[in-house]
Amino acid sequence: MKSVLNTSFKAPVSGEEKKRRLREPIAAECSAKKDPTQYLLTVEQMVENDYPVPSYLSDVFSKPEGWIETPKANADSKPGSQSVYAIDCEMAHKCSQCLTADGKALTRVCIVDYATNRAVYNQFVKPPSPITDYRTRFSGITAQDLESITTSLADVQAHLRTIITPSTILLGHSLESDLRALKLSHPWCIDTALIFHHPDGRPLKPGLAWLTRKWLGRIIQNRGPSGHDPEEDARACVDLLKAKIKNNALRQNIGEFRTDYEPILAHIPRSHSHSPSCRAGLGCGARAAIVDHGNPGAWYGTLAAAPAMIVACTSGAEVVEGVLGALYLYEFVFARLMALGMLWVIQNANHDTAADTPSVPPAAVPLDQNQNSNGLFSAVSNLNAQLAALHAVLPPQTTFLLFSRHSYPRDMSALPAQRAEHRPSRNQKHCAAIGTAGTDDSTPLRRSTADDRALEEAVRGRGWDYCSLV
Repeated sequence: MKSVLNTSFKAPVSGEEKKRRLREPIAAECSAKKDPTQYLLTVEQMVENDYPVPSYLSDVFSKPEGWIETPKANADSKPGSQSVYAIDCEMAHKCSQCLTADGKALTRVCIVDYATNRAVYNQFVKPPSPITDYRTRFSGITAQDLESITTSLADVQAHLRTIITPSTILLGHSLESDLRALKLSHPWCIDTALIFHHPDGRPLKPGLAWLTRKWLGRIIQNRGPSGHDPEEDARACVDLLKAKIKNNALRQNIGEFRTDYEPILAHIPRSHSHSPSCRAGLGCGARAAIVDHGNPGAWYGTLAAAPAMIVACTSGAEVVEGVLGALYLYEFVFARLMALGMLWVIQNANHDTAADTPSVPPAAVPLDQNQNSNGLFSAVSNLNAQLAALHAVLPPQTTFLLFSRHSYPRDMSALPAQRAEHRPSRNQKHCAAIGTAGTDDSTPLRRSTADDRALEEAVRGRGWDYCSLV
């Protein structure tokens, strides 16, 4: 079930952009390096993907207490001149994570040398607090593994200082999560979740197991109840990078999916602005404004080719005010009025919400003051008034595009969850082969045709309607 919002933020690639994309690989191949440095992340990419960027590269990340930072390299030092290491951890932000009494904690780290494919460091880590749930099926960690372990995160950091130099390249899959678990800032990074594309395009990232199966022809993360193995994942990153370098040298460009669509925020800056200064011949591109709840820059920033004005709001009234302030200054203005959607969330707080429910927590988006316990009537009336106020002040020759994804989410959200957990009996052998059987005893649960039909009807019923008012 795909997000209506993500779909609406895509636009067809223009003919000129297609030609540029065809010329770009040819030029890159002529000057391509045959070593990993060609895939180093830029500072901009690190910032966009929430990397803990070293202070001497950017001031966007301030190191909290307990963090370490790789020193700045000398001017004549080249990245990768000494070593390339693949890192994988059992850590926060992954399902393969032990839960401690005060949250989540690092429990294991593995480092594999890119040149020799040898594990140079593979260490269990003792969390600072007692573990309440080992989640062995996901983490691969048992009570026996940590029973005699005294190594702390500080000990791991001390060892990292002895093998990681300013010219070392670190490799991983969604490496920013590993660096945050290690509390380490490092300048030279390669991320297989970024250099390999997701079939549906950005900002989606492909999974490591999927990449390894597709491009290396082998299956990983299928150890069943034994959980994940960080050494296996680190080796997969090494082999994926080697395969990409080898095949791209042969002009095969593996892991890059050509698409006829792109984020609309990347398309808009290439369009011509209709502002008076641009009509005078200054040649500036169109501009976009995003007015949304929470921290819209964290999501929309990954889609924009040029900076868009970002307005963060906490209520529907602030959204309306932000749109009114941007209407005459920007060619494209996007906003979300979320009170009706959050009403569904609040009314179904004890149930799983839909897959594309807004990521802002309910507490961060309070209902407008005039919404009372009657709920729905007040929310819809308030929404109508806000839309009427916006429509009344639109500049001439403006297209007003309105779409809604609101519907009863409880049944709809349960269907894809059921589909993920229940496998048809005809897929039993396939599930056993890849270690994703439906239950702990490897007995797949049956799923009927009626279940699939219900899912199809739910998707069809939530199709979005829009109207264009000129």
